Amino acid sequence: MSFDAQAHIGPFYASSEWKEAKEGELFKRKKGLEKAIRTFLKRAYGIPEKQHSEDVEKGVGLLAQALRKRWAEKSVRTKQRKKARAERDRKRKRQERKRKILRLAKRFHKKHLEQRERELRPSFFQEDLPVQHRPVNPNKPPRKVA
Repeated sequence: MSFDAQAHIGPFYASSEWKEAKEGELFKRKKGLEKAIRTFLKRAYGIPEKQHSEDVEKGVGLLAQALRKRWAEKSVRTKQRKKARAERDRKRKRQERKRKILRLAKRFHKKHLEQRERELRPSFFQEDLPVQHRPVNPNKPPRKVA
C-alpha cells in the first residue's frame, strides 16, 4: 500500500479526531498527535480500533511527519514575517526620533538666534517701563468693534 500523506492532510484537519486533539491540545505531544491520526486512519479505512495494522502505523508516521513539517515551515514563515515587521518598526521609530531631534534642534536654534538678535539690537523702549492703559469711563457703554 502506497501512502500519500499530503492527500490525507485535508481530510484529517476536517475530521472530528483533529477537532478533539486541537481542543485537548493533544497535538502538542507526539503520542497525542499520533493517537489522533491512528484513530482517523483506522476509521477512514474501516479497520477495527483494537486491530493492529502495519500499513496504518506507517501511515501514522508519514502523516505525523508531514504535519510537523508543514507546521515547521509555517513557523519559519511567521518568524520571518515578524522579524521583517520588527525591523520596519525599528526603522520607523529611528526615523521618528531623528525627525523629533531635528525639530527640537531647529526650535532651539531659532530661539538662540532671536536671543542673539535681542542682545545685538536692544529695544528702543526700556523693558521695565509700565504698560499704559486707556482709562475706562464707567458711564459710557463699551464700543462695538466689528
